[in-house]
Amino acid sequence: MAEVACALTVSERTGSALLGEAHRLLTALPLTIAALEAGSISWQHARIMVDETLNLDASGAAALEAHFFDPDAPNPARGPAGEMTPGRFPGQGADLARTPPPGQHRTTP
Repeated sequence: MAEVACALTVSERTGSALLGEAHRLLTALPLTIAALEAGSISWQHARIMVDETLNLDASGAAALEAHFFDPDAPNPARGPAGEMTPGRFPGQGADLARTPPPGQHRTTP
């Protein structure tokens, strides 16, 4: 960790957070990393997607990704995710994450 932080000239805590985000992108968010690699979204957009999906299960994260990055998904975003300002991007994701999929009802604890 110290080596990464030193190379990036950031604190170890920041270096650890960056590695955690990168790991989540590579292992759990294939559509997000593909959009980032293609240059259609910014690193800030990718970080927001990591944050928005952190507390979702795999199917919830996949549905949220599909909403923004798969034009053939049910209920796709109205425009390319990269064209949304990063400040607007998380609000859309939070709203979708709170909305149950069609045919399912929200359960209350």
